[in-house]
Amino acid sequence: MKKIVSQYEREKKVKKNKIIVGAVMTALIVLSSIGYALMSREDYKTKKDKVEYNGFSFVKSSDFWRATIDEKDFYFGYLPSDLNDTIIDGEYSLSDYYEEAVYFVNPSPASSQIVSLIRSVAQRVQEACVDDLACADNTLPVKNCSDNIFIYKENDEKNIIYKRENCVFIEGDFFKGSDKVVYKLLGVIR
Repeated sequence: MKKIVSQYEREKKVKKNKIIVGAVMTALIVLSSIGYALMSREDYKTKKDKVEYNGFSFVKSSDFWRATIDEKDFYFGYLPSDLNDTIIDGEYSLSDYYEEAVYFVNPSPASSQIVSLIRSVAQRVQEACVDDLACADNTLPVKNCSDNIFIYKENDEKNIIYKRENCVFIEGDFFKGSDKVVYKLLGVIR
């Protein structure tokens, strides 16, 4: 047997159902708006984390920019466009170091970027001293600019890279300088 319901209770039940349906619809609208905003932000973030430069793609990977060049992954602290304040003078080619001994004077943690690239083509890579610079370690070989040498020098005023014979001088911010040299050797910047 069906229970007899008064008009007041029926209207109360209908009103309650309308409130529930309204609340569910409002929640759906709010949640879908939030979802759309988050998805859009991810698209923006992805676009920001992928950069094209001179035909090369760079993807943000943790704190570094990764570029795949000649089927090898390279990691950089800076994009080429971030290095406009780092002046580079001279011609640089990776083939200049093919099957040659390459030396580093005053290497810093930043030199590992160049060392890993050069090591793939050079006969050997090692630390050395230059005959016209003071050398704290007298067990290192003494070389001059007729040898292939990368020399790191302090410079608080500017970031500059230049060549004198076969010596490549990297002055200023060593990380920026090393990235710029590697970009130049790989042909990313011209």
